[in-house]
Amino acid sequence: MKKISLVVLAVAGMLFLQGCTTKSSTKVPRNGIMTKDEVTFPKPEKSIYKKALSVNLENIRKIEVGMSKDEIRKLIGVPHFSAGLAYVVEWDYLFNLKEKAGDKDMICQYKVVYDFDTYKAASLFWNTKECEDFVNKNKKTQSIELSSDFLFKFASANLSQNGKNEISNLVNKFGKENIKTIFVVGHTDLIGSDKSNLILSQKRANSVKNEFVKNGILSSKITTSGAGESEPVKECDSNLAKNKLIECLAPNRRVNVDITTY
Repeated sequence: MKKISLVVLAVAGMLFLQGCTTKSSTKVPRNGIMTKDEVTFPKPEKSIYKKALSVNLENIRKIEVGMSKDEIRKLIGVPHFSAGLAYVVEWDYLFNLKEKAGDKDMICQYKVVYDFDTYKAASLFWNTKECEDFVNKNKKTQSIELSSDFLFKFASANLSQNGKNEISNLVNKFGKENIKTIFVVGHTDLIGSDKSNLILSQKRANSVKNEFVKNGILSSKITTSGAGESEPVKECDSNLAKNKLIECLAPNRRVNVDITTY
């Protein structure tokens, strides 16, 4: 009986603590993944500092999904709104984003929503698009097309040494600290079935992603997709001898990499 009572108390305690999860939005899912329409920003006058604080824009640009509370605290400090002591899953900030004295004040609210289990950042929001655009104004995306024949052996998803060197060169060129996101899309030619080509293109995109990770890029920054043979850049006569057809279709065997930096 005593053992059962202890179990009941333990469960009740867990439910109580979960019920005390500290948040300003009405409903925060356990994984912390939300849309802009689902979040609520606290009233600016509720800031514990009673005013908007300046922030290093380079630091705030470094914040990304997957970061821990300690990592975010080191970049932009503690939250500006009282959020309780335990099970805090939302951090809210009130910033003045003007870059230099004499600039017009730009008061913006910033929210970080955490995963309840890992306390890693799961969602990031600015209260207005104007604020988001201001922070992202120096963001640049460069598109790079790599030949699959250079990166992989024919019909293989294993990166060649040339391919590994190419990925390493890209990271060195852009600087891993400056890379915000990477989008990798694998493409194949039409030789083979639609299904096998789709699978191969995804595997190749994943291989490129894994090599970026080995070179110090966080996995959470990289998105991959396989397009198979659906987006050819060159058409060839299907009556060509196979070796000539393979040669002709070479431009279609490619990997596109979009790298976004600040």
